[in-house]
Amino acid sequence: MIVNLKYIKKAAALIASTTGVIFTLAIPATAESRILEIRDTMHNIQLEEYTSYYADSTGTLSVNDAASLPDSAFSLSNDKRTNFGYNKNPVWFRLEVNNSSSSTMEYLVESGYPLLDYITVYIPENGSYRAVEAGDMLSFSKMPGGYHHFCCSAAAPPGRSTLYIRVHSQGSVIVLLRAWDRASFIHHFIYFNGFLWVFYGIMIALGIYNLLIFVSARDRVYLYLSVFILSMALFDLIHSGLAKKFLWPDNPFWANFSHPFMMFTSIIALLKFTQHFMYTRQNLPSSHRILNILVVFCGASALTVFILPYSIATTLSVLTSFVSLFVIILSAIVPMTVRNRKLAIYYSLSCLFFLVGVFFVSLRSFGFIGESILASNGYQIGIAAGNILLSIGLADKINTLRKENLRAMTSLRESEERYRLFFEKAHDAIMFVINYTPVYANSNMIRLSGYSENEFYSRPVTDLFRIEESYGVSIPEIETGLKDGTLAGTQFEAVLTNRHDRRLDAIISLSAMTTGTSRGIFVILTDITSVRDSSRIIEEQYGRIQSQVNRLESLNRELLEAQKIIVNANIEIEKEKEYLAATLSSIGDGVISYDTEGKIFLMNRIAEQLTGITSDEAIGRNIREVLRLNNDTGNEKFFSAVEKISDDYNISDIGMPFSMTGSNGEERIIEVNSAMIRLNDRPLGIVMALRDITLKNRIDTEIIKMSKLETIGVLAGGIAHDFNNLLTGISGNLSIAKKVAADDFTLSDIILDIEKAVRRSSGLTRQLLTFARGGDPLKVPASLRDIIHESVKFIVKDPSVKCSLCIADDLNDVLIDPDQISQSLNNLLINAMQAMPGGGEITITAQNVPGPPPGLSLETGSHVRLEISDTGCGIPPESLNKIFDPFFTSKASGTGLGLTSTYSIIKKHNGSINVFSDPGRGTSFEIYLRAADEPAGRGTPAQKNPAAGNGGSVLIMDDEEYILDVFTKMLRYQGYSVQCVKTGEEAIKRYREHFELGTPFDYVILDLTVYGGMGGREAIDYLRKINPSIKAIVSSGYSENPVMANFREYGFYGVLTKPYSIDDILKVLG
Repeated sequence: MIVNLKYIKKAAALIASTTGVIFTLAIPATAESRILEIRDTMHNIQLEEYTSYYADSTGTLSVNDAASLPDSAFSLSNDKRTNFGYNKNPVWFRLEVNNSSSSTMEYLVESGYPLLDYITVYIPENGSYRAVEAGDMLSFSKMPGGYHHFCCSAAAPPGRSTLYIRVHSQGSVIVLLRAWDRASFIHHFIYFNGFLWVFYGIMIALGIYNLLIFVSARDRVYLYLSVFILSMALFDLIHSGLAKKFLWPDNPFWANFSHPFMMFTSIIALLKFTQHFMYTRQNLPSSHRILNILVVFCGASALTVFILPYSIATTLSVLTSFVSLFVIILSAIVPMTVRNRKLAIYYSLSCLFFLVGVFFVSLRSFGFIGESILASNGYQIGIAAGNILLSIGLADKINTLRKENLRAMTSLRESEERYRLFFEKAHDAIMFVINYTPVYANSNMIRLSGYSENEFYSRPVTDLFRIEESYGVSIPEIETGLKDGTLAGTQFEAVLTNRHDRRLDAIISLSAMTTGTSRGIFVILTDITSVRDSSRIIEEQYGRIQSQVNRLESLNRELLEAQKIIVNANIEIEKEKEYLAATLSSIGDGVISYDTEGKIFLMNRIAEQLTGITSDEAIGRNIREVLRLNNDTGNEKFFSAVEKISDDYNISDIGMPFSMTGSNGEERIIEVNSAMIRLNDRPLGIVMALRDITLKNRIDTEIIKMSKLETIGVLAGGIAHDFNNLLTGISGNLSIAKKVAADDFTLSDIILDIEKAVRRSSGLTRQLLTFARGGDPLKVPASLRDIIHESVKFIVKDPSVKCSLCIADDLNDVLIDPDQISQSLNNLLINAMQAMPGGGEITITAQNVPGPPPGLSLETGSHVRLEISDTGCGIPPESLNKIFDPFFTSKASGTGLGLTSTYSIIKKHNGSINVFSDPGRGTSFEIYLRAADEPAGRGTPAQKNPAAGNGGSVLIMDDEEYILDVFTKMLRYQGYSVQCVKTGEEAIKRYREHFELGTPFDYVILDLTVYGGMGGREAIDYLRKINPSIKAIVSSGYSENPVMANFREYGFYGVLTKPYSIDDILKVLG
């Protein structure tokens, strides 16, 4: 890296020194006089010292207008130059000349910048002005004298006269006015043009040279360099005006815009040359991408120069060339000093010349410097020197590649020599075949064929060898596969015959090979004839030896038979051992074997797990020490049975389970089977099988519990249903009595107390039904506050338990089945009481929440959060996920159904219940219930019966006589016309009769369940077919039935839950 910095510093110093020298050379000399003296000899007189200028901002002045301007309107250039950079306004120059002679003298006025759009010289003649006009925007025929840049002849009469020169151009306004005598100008013109053509000759020669190298080497780096050199040569031809003179004299548009176009073309060629010359794709991928971006930008710019204003196009081309050279240096040359210093030096020096030339062209174009040799021709010198350096670099690269190619050719010759030696000296016969004709073969292949070398190559391969036998392979299929490319290669054995009918056993290896445009087959023959012959000799010798061996075998046959019996016996023993070991390890029972003295000699893995003792520890110990039973009485009974080993031992099943402590300290219930081990009718020991029936015992116990609970549930359901029917009779008669005794307050109070007892009884029966059958809740808006107070009053009666209530004052009502939620709350409070046998505190918190917390799959909307906490013993972590499982309980007297039913009820209310517990500190249950949309008890008020007093008709269906009686009393008391039936069939028949007579019943009340007949669920479907707008009300003591909870979905108009009063009936009918 130090060396690279040294080169960079040298380059920077060279640029700085060169710039300083050029700026020094670029400052022209001063002059003392502003009047040009006309002489016979005038050699390259710089007219900047004698002219003054006026910028025509209007662009409308004529020569007479310019001549009438005062002297003060014209300005003298302070830096003695006439370079105005890019200036869109016309510029007038005034030149005063003095002819001291007595006769008219001729002189030439030249503008050395041929890219001016318009230049007009106004020469005074006979009191007026003669105009001589030419420019880049005019055809070349307008150019005076036929020179490639402007030069016109002027006559100076004796005395003073004034010339006016008007210049207008969209490009850079560089006037370069000079005065000549004709002889001096012709001499200068020939000398200068000679220099230009030498330069162009060098450039064209370099371009053709690199183009020829590209044609030969096919390396695109030479193509891009050739394009760059030729495009730069063409650019300079355009810049000097020679292109307009010789290539397109009558196309001013192209002559004008070809200048920036060729500049962009040169930049593109240089960028592509840089990529290939510096190998940026492989060495500098980031720089390669940057250069690609510049190539695209230059390509797009080259296409747009024809539609952009010339000033913008040429400015863009100059700036782009300058930026591109800097990017090349920064992104390619500097990094390459690390990778390939020599290549970077050549390229950096050439780019340095390009950069300096472009730098001064840019300064000159923008009017920052005056005219000098380097300012005018520096870029030509830079281009020529840079291209020469690039060509030298390419020559060095070619020399390097030539050396590398020479080394590669040497290596190739050595490789070919090794291959030839391998091919010729190979033991196998090798040849290459195209279209059944041998192309090349080694000496072994020719020798095996029996032909001479000339005969061998003149015959098809099918004549050289005949395949007598191919051992099951299909030769035509192999040939087809190798030709069409479906088979890359194959190998097989075959029997061949050569010219002399000699039999050859060979291994044939065939491989497809493509050379140029031809596809052939590479063949290797391995002669295994001697191997086959040796094999046949060996087989013959083996036959003779085998006969001798057979005679020896007849002598040893008996010994071998005996040995075979012993070996087979050992194998069978080993098999038995393996079978036994596999059986013992795979069975689910523990196996322990012990001898007649009770010492263990075998124990499997399950027995190890049951006893907690490994087989290595147990072997040799007494059975009593290993098998430890929990019950001492059972222990003695067990061992007294299994230790008496005698001929009459026949205990296969001891017949009772035993309790023992397992390896993890848990109690295990085992079942024992045993059998005696005998050898020659003599007892050797006992095999004992221990079966773990702990899980089976628990399942059996739970099944018994479930059977009992199911029986109780059926009984409870029947009782609750019958009890609801009885309560309906009581409630109905009470409602009538209450209305009759409305004026007797004492009797009314007694009736109210009886109604409260009936409602409480109804709640108890509903809980019985929930316990017996479950079912969907009958949800209504209800006050959770009232349910909490009622449950606490009913459950928490222990004075050692303190109950704290934290209920929000604005607690919303909830949409619930009050009886089911009350049952759930009672279960939780009972659990909390049982968790604090020594007393404690229960905290109940209820509050409104705007929505369920994240993580709970609940409906959106307002909810009520209920939390019940205790300070009891808590729940162990391992049991926390099981508490809602059926029959899971940690109490000896528990059923495991309380929390299960609570969980089921909350879930059927579309709510959520979670438990949190800290062992030793207490447990909390968190419940979320959906808030009701309307307050409890504020539904649509019951309307007066529209049929009351007007003969409204009701059809009642119930299978209980006393239900029909009380129904009839209550409705007739309110003025309804009532008819009663006991089954669904009768109800359908009665309704159809009235409907057909045109007097349909206003309401139909159907009992949901009818024993021995059709109930309301089935009857409603038939009734709706008769009258789709029927007002049918379902009635049942099973309030948890889904029909009761979702009666509208089943086609009912209303619902009555037994027991009910007359007010309940009127509310539904209303």
